Amino acid sequence: MRQRLPGATILALLACRSEPAARPPRPARPAATATADTGGAPAAPAVVSEAAVRAFLDGWLAAQNQGDFERYRALYAARFSGVKRVGPRRASYDHDQWMVDRQRMFRDAMRVAATDVAVSAGVQGAELRFTQDFTSGAFHDQGPKHLSLVLEGSALRIAREEMLRSELGGGAGEPAQIAPGGFFPVLDHHAPWVVLSTRPEAGWSRGAPTLVDQGQVVATRQEAVASALPPALSALQGRQVVLYTDQGRACAGTLGAPSVLRRVDVHFGTEQRWNGEEGAPRATPAEIAQEAWGLGEGGALLVAPVDSRQGSCDGARWARAADAGEGVVFVQRPAPAALAAAALARARALPAWARLQRDYVAEVQGPAGRRWDEHGGQRPAVALWQAGAAGRSFVTVRSSVAVGGCGEYAGALTVVLESVGPTLVLQSDPEDPGSFEPLAATDADGDGAVDFLTTAGVWRRRGTVLRLVESLAHPMLDCDC
Repeated sequence: MRQRLPGATILALLACRSEPAARPPRPARPAATATADTGGAPAAPAVVSEAAVRAFLDGWLAAQNQGDFERYRALYAARFSGVKRVGPRRASYDHDQWMVDRQRMFRDAMRVAATDVAVSAGVQGAELRFTQDFTSGAFHDQGPKHLSLVLEGSALRIAREEMLRSELGGGAGEPAQIAPGGFFPVLDHHAPWVVLSTRPEAGWSRGAPTLVDQGQVVATRQEAVASALPPALSALQGRQVVLYTDQGRACAGTLGAPSVLRRVDVHFGTEQRWNGEEGAPRATPAEIAQEAWGLGEGGALLVAPVDSRQGSCDGARWARAADAGEGVVFVQRPAPAALAAAALARARALPAWARLQRDYVAEVQGPAGRRWDEHGGQRPAVALWQAGAAGRSFVTVRSSVAVGGCGEYAGALTVVLESVGPTLVLQSDPEDPGSFEPLAATDADGDGAVDFLTTAGVWRRRGTVLRLVESLAHPMLDCDC
């Protein structure tokens, strides 16, 4: 079980705007204490227990497994936003749109299970993370899910729900752990932070969290306890590393003392509260760090700074142990016209693309014969990735389309093919290739194939197809609508 949130204030989600205003700069204020009608005397804040959260989850599962839609509907807050994923499809909903969609789901019997449950409970609400396994008829998917709970009166209600990843068939499992060795992803939060582990355990760090970055993604850190780390991880301190951008070598340095870093994209209501809007005092950096640390539990990573740097690390995406040899860099170039056309045709012949096209035709009114990946004049992005003149070559075809706002059509996928002479060899799962934007590419594990660095993590060959094998995901608590 993950560590519970110690005395932190949990996010109370506000109503989602149909068009959220631009984010203000991110200083802020702590949560104001609720007051009852007692002449202005402050009321004691309501503290949610972990037992209550787990009982709520049991009731939410039971409502679905028993086909009780009215009981299910009653578990959602009036101010709600949700994100649904089914394989490559992603859609955002407000409360009413979510209920329309879910009422259709309740027409058929379903089985919903939750495993690997992690709870962060605190004042006025809680965060729930678990792996959901969903089956209805011939449909089956599995993946991580996040629920944000708030108190409406004295009852817990769901203010935000998101399926973070949908693995059709449920066979892919959780992303693998980074093995301590020669390759490490790099995050930029005002300085490069080298990722040593994607699954830090409770007890690996201690002390008051401090604020690292108050940008779009809020980052906080807590010092790691060297004696609590596995020996292979604690031994990485002091190791010489070389950092790489998408174009090649950037800088070199030494790994410093590890920390546990937590990241979270907070709700705009939290930003407003931190910023001291409506006359309340602005939050101090220490207060922001304490609350963001609790909200970012699902985005925890073990990281290390790069000390004694030589050269500029700007734009670094990944690092390699200096004694592991020079890293292989696949540089992105425009694909020649004939190659781009052939790759796009292969992508459009996949079952995953055909499903998105069928949904597009059914849901979006438009000119006959228009493809979903060309909606609104858009075109798929086709790129060639090459590792030197004699290295292997790969082609990516990336499509992403959203029609309208919450609850309307959205489709996205990224297809990877290897260019072997006149032949294109598919590297992606034809049924569920996933969707990602490559930021850099290397051969991290030395198998000759390409590994893509993305904001969500590392896509690498698993078996015969590319999968997200090292996750850098963090909670996204803001509205998509």
